[in-house]
Amino acid sequence: MASLGAPAIADGGADHVIPGLDTLTARIERATRRVDRWTRATWDPEVAEALDTAGLNRIERALASAKVASAEVLDPLIGPTAPDEIPAAITAALSDANPADSMRIGLSATLAAWDRFRTATDEGRALRDRLRRRLGFPLVTGLRACPIEGIDPFLHDWGDNRGWRTHKGTDINAESGTPLVAMERGVIVQMGWHYLGGNQVYLLGDMTGDVYYYAHMDSIDEGLEVGVSVSTGQLIGYVGNTGNADVPHLHLGWMPGAGRVDLEGLADAYPMLVELCL
Repeated sequence: MASLGAPAIADGGADHVIPGLDTLTARIERATRRVDRWTRATWDPEVAEALDTAGLNRIERALASAKVASAEVLDPLIGPTAPDEIPAAITAALSDANPADSMRIGLSATLAAWDRFRTATDEGRALRDRLRRRLGFPLVTGLRACPIEGIDPFLHDWGDNRGWRTHKGTDINAESGTPLVAMERGVIVQMGWHYLGGNQVYLLGDMTGDVYYYAHMDSIDEGLEVGVSVSTGQLIGYVGNTGNADVPHLHLGWMPGAGRVDLEGLADAYPMLVELCL
């Protein structure tokens, strides 16, 4: 984590940072415009609900991805910084007592690019919240919930080398016995024991068609079985280290839009989890 009192500023760093921020801004603006058009396209109630759901899914993914990517884009200017601490880090950089003139110009231009990015983000969030209200989702949890409460920041370990394989999920460390909850309203489509995943559950989301994979669980809630419906935030089990796990943690796998258990469709859930959990 970069110290806010002494940010890791590199002269000329803004030359790379500003185009990156502008690219992210344009990406959010495109997603917002497209979803806004979708949600104004029909007065048919059933079609409107389907479009609202698809739009909410798209805009939440766009916002979550941009939040993580912005921290990576700004790294040359302010060092590794958590997404929520970026504004304070930029302010600290601008208030440096004796920066070079070229550096101060670059920082000022970066701040303007950051303001454009935040404006686009705010508009995207306003659309997201409007869709959440229309669909009847609480504004705090929205379409999905964080699968585990009270966690510490976790690593972006998707694709890490694990010997004979690569890591196809996100690991979230927590004490054994920490409750795990359903990320989305849906149906349990598969569960049981696996020599790698230990006690595991697959949840198919009703609204998105996404499948969420929970592995290494200490135990599964006794009321759960294949075919049972669960609500967002409902208890499904507890953190453990069953299967191929050295320490207690949740291995979360995500198959967006798969509609069924499809291990070839696993995708990086880290940006989504950052938005939901941190």
